[in-house]
Amino acid sequence: MIFLSNNMKTGRNEQCPCGSGKKYKKCCMEKKENIAKLNKRAMTITRRDFISEPYKKCPNPKCLSDDSFGVSFLMGGSKHYTRECVKCGYQQNFNFPIIKKKIIYLDHL
Repeated sequence: MIFLSNNMKTGRNEQCPCGSGKKYKKCCMEKKENIAKLNKRAMTITRRDFISEPYKKCPNPKCLSDDSFGVSFLMGGSKHYTRECVKCGYQQNFNFPIIKKKIIYLDHL
């Protein structure tokens, strides 16, 4: 089996370093190209990507950034929501207001 150091490149017509006995272009070259394409398409998603409007001033005394404190989590059936600062990561939970209004549909009378 042949091993190459990281700084050496295999030529297309050389033997494949995996030890198959085939030329590199007929063996592992396509696999490496596909991996490189996938790495280019990869996208990093963080918690901060899920923070949305409306933004307000961050209440963290160390940050106090304008328009950075947005809504980060709304859980279905939950009685609260979370706000988070996109710059410093400060979080606060807020309760939804209790709704006391009732709706009467007049077309059902």
